[in-house]
Amino acid sequence: MDADDVSLPGRLAAQRAALAAAPSVGAIGCRVSCPGADEGMQTYVRWQNGLVTPEDHARDLFVEAPLCHPSVMLRREALDAVGGWRDVPWPEDYDLWLRLDAAGWGLGKLPKVLLEWHHSPGRATFSHPRYSAARFREARAA
Repeated sequence: MDADDVSLPGRLAAQRAALAAAPSVGAIGCRVSCPGADEGMQTYVRWQNGLVTPEDHARDLFVEAPLCHPSVMLRREALDAVGGWRDVPWPEDYDLWLRLDAAGWGLGKLPKVLLEWHHSPGRATFSHPRYSAARFREARAA
């Protein structure tokens, strides 16, 4: 999470319970709000928030990153199984989601907004070459 993101009350307990109830899920996010974001970002958030089940995430994994990284709680066993985060030339979170899926771990999302995700114009997501469309294509092909 960045310093201006806000985790809402109950988020961590709800995610822990969700992971305990679904042993095949390796990462569980939550729906997010994105106050003050432009229409393009709001469209992305609406799409991402529409994905809840592991099946939803697997179906749309190659569209874009289906989880908001700051919203995610990971199962330690799953993270260790895929080697954790890697230093790659594309988004490290998307790389992790792809590898978890390839290793058979489900990705899920709580169907409740439990994180306020804030974006500033200087954020790496909007400015670093690692987050370009070309880099996302490279990640999908890796």
